[in-house]
Amino acid sequence: MRAHRWATPPFELAFWQALLATGVLSVAALLAEGAPVVDWSADLAWLLGYGGVFGIAIAYWAAVNVNRSLPAGVTSIGLLGVPVFGLLCSSLILREPLSASLLAGMALIVAGIAAGVLERRA
Repeated sequence: MRAHRWATPPFELAFWQALLATGVLSVAALLAEGAPVVDWSADLAWLLGYGGVFGIAIAYWAAVNVNRSLPAGVTSIGLLGVPVFGLLCSSLILREPLSASLLAGMALIVAGIAAGVLERRA
């Protein structure tokens, strides 16, 4: 990310990346599952819009900017915390239970982050 000479800003390329992924994944889903049955509604439109803006555009922009400004090792260690944060949020906000296997996995991820951070300090 840092060494590449960009002809177009990465944020502008996110649309094309998402469009290509949509095409490929739509074909794969159609072949694996058959034609979808979608109950179109205003709620679904809001969810798709929210996912597109925050799940793709802003997340991609943030990841690119972090990759450009921080060393790759720091970025990768920091991104390890994303699933732990997501699981904790879903447990708190959606009241989803955390099973023993999820807690064990989260503990392993946190231990990996700690090992990476402690190794970098040493």
